[in-house]
Amino acid sequence: MIDYIKNLLMKPKEIYTARNMKKKHYFLLILLMALILTSLSTFTIRKDYKHLTDDYQEIQQAVPDYEIVDGQLESKKNSFIYQTDSLVFYFDPDNKIAKELIDTNMQKQSAPIAAALQKDKIYLNILGQSRALKYSDFNMTSQDLQSLVNLDRLSSPLYFIIVLFILYLFQLFLYSMQLLSISIFANLISFVQRTKLSFFQNAKIALMASIIPFLIMGILSALNLSIAYQYELTTLASLFLFYLSVDEFTKRLDAQKQVKK
Repeated sequence: MIDYIKNLLMKPKEIYTARNMKKKHYFLLILLMALILTSLSTFTIRKDYKHLTDDYQEIQQAVPDYEIVDGQLESKKNSFIYQTDSLVFYFDPDNKIAKELIDTNMQKQSAPIAAALQKDKIYLNILGQSRALKYSDFNMTSQDLQSLVNLDRLSSPLYFIIVLFILYLFQLFLYSMQLLSISIFANLISFVQRTKLSFFQNAKIALMASIIPFLIMGILSALNLSIAYQYELTTLASLFLFYLSVDEFTKRLDAQKQVKK
């Protein structure tokens, strides 16, 4: 695996040698890349965390009194929506706000997190990924809920480790999904180039081709430099490196055939 990384740094056109990479090294490299990207993202966590906790405190002051009775949220206040830069909070004891509306609003607003206290559940949407937690499933009381979202918990080392682990899983999922799409397009390029490489061989080369573009974007994000169309740019850059490599591969194959003649 180290030899393939050396090729990437010293001879990027020769990353086609990664077609022979062992499966365990392929998956290990994906895990390692997710870890590196997660580490880079932690440079911005402190700033975002301070902003998030400030918004959280602002919303916490706006939450009216409530009780959870037999798995149902009860309050004298009507449903309302409260938005800050990083959070959109839905208080919905009347069950008037559908989760489809929350998800749709996420696509239109800049805040990355939406949280809803609904009639029978907590509903969260974080960067488009939604989860629901029913009060009845955990025999949750209002005291349990207040303890769960207690701001003091956010400063504990254990909580920070949990957040990092969740962030790693999230980063691993995002990277794997984008790598899959890159690999699919890479196989189309390989087919056009008539390399006769298998899907997984092309996927291994695509993985190597993706490393530098993703690291560059990760470093720029860590430096708080906002780049538009990151998904598209990393995909195109990865495919360009892939194309350069398989083009070199086909040229060498043709040269070998000429020599044999």
